[in-house]
Amino acid sequence: PKFGMCCLQGQVQLPPVSQPPGVLQRLFKGTDPCSHLFQENIRQYNSAFAFTSVAVTVDHDVLNGSGPYSFRIHGGLYHRMGTLLPNNNIQPLYAQLYIHDPHAALQTCMLHNPNLDPGIMNEIQDLLLTHNPFVPLYKRAYEILVEKPPEEQLNVSAQLQLQESDDHWRYNLPTVDEVAAIIPGSGDEDVDEHRDVILRLRTGELKQISHIHPLYSPLHYVLLFPQ
Repeated sequence: PKFGMCCLQGQVQLPPVSQPPGVLQRLFKGTDPCSHLFQENIRQYNSAFAFTSVAVTVDHDVLNGSGPYSFRIHGGLYHRMGTLLPNNNIQPLYAQLYIHDPHAALQTCMLHNPNLDPGIMNEIQDLLLTHNPFVPLYKRAYEILVEKPPEEQLNVSAQLQLQESDDHWRYNLPTVDEVAAIIPGSGDEDVDEHRDVILRLRTGELKQISHIHPLYSPLHYVLLFPQ
């Protein structure tokens, strides 16, 4: 018997899974002296550096009994993203931290996560600044938007558009040099939410990312997709 549901009996071949950078590999494998601290709080470490937040309705009834921690949700699991700048008098969070000076951003991360190890936090930040392709993307989008006249900044957005190309991979991402574009108009025009990520300088609301967008998981699970 041959099983063909996943790979059409060998006709579909996936590239090998890339290995995480050295620091993260040591923390995952337990060869780093601080591995146990990292693994015990891995969800919090990931959330501290994620570009997007998780929005769920948690079913707390399942948590009232004994046994290991369980995380059960009602409805769908989805991710939200904010603007490149926080509202006045609010500390930056998530992707907003990546357009700031790394030292100041790390201090803000530690204020929100005082129980986490500063050494591990510093190593993860250096790793993401070096390897994660979304860091220069967000910085470039911020530079483009702040260069616009103040009266236009609220109505202009930067767009990451996944266009079809001659590459045989569907939804292939463009290179870093191609990611930023200025969208003309009032900013209220309809866009294809499944194929675009729209970055705005400042608004009062969060935007939901489509679960079929190829950046849905990498923008939140930065420790699983560091590259």
